[in-house]
Amino acid sequence: YDFVYFIDTLVYLFILIFKTKWLDTKAFSKKFVPVVMAASVALFFLNLAFAETDRPELLTRTFDHKYLVKYLGPYNFTVYDGVKTIENNQQK
Repeated sequence: YDFVYFIDTLVYLFILIFKTKWLDTKAFSKKFVPVVMAASVALFFLNLAFAETDRPELLTRTFDHKYLVKYLGPYNFTVYDGVKTIENNQQK
């Protein structure tokens, strides 16, 4: 059921590609978008820092999936699990 976490992204892409009439391109200034992206990346790393202080070596040692979901959150865990799967497939 991991794909459920990415459905909203697919919906947004669909709207961007096929329904451009609905979008107001002047809705946000050009300075606003990088600020939002920087804030989201900062929040991700803040969450990761809190998880690492509570449990050191969270991403380098092997833990139960439930434990990782607890500390990373479901969306970030899905991305982490995808990266680990790709790494494992490349080693084979």
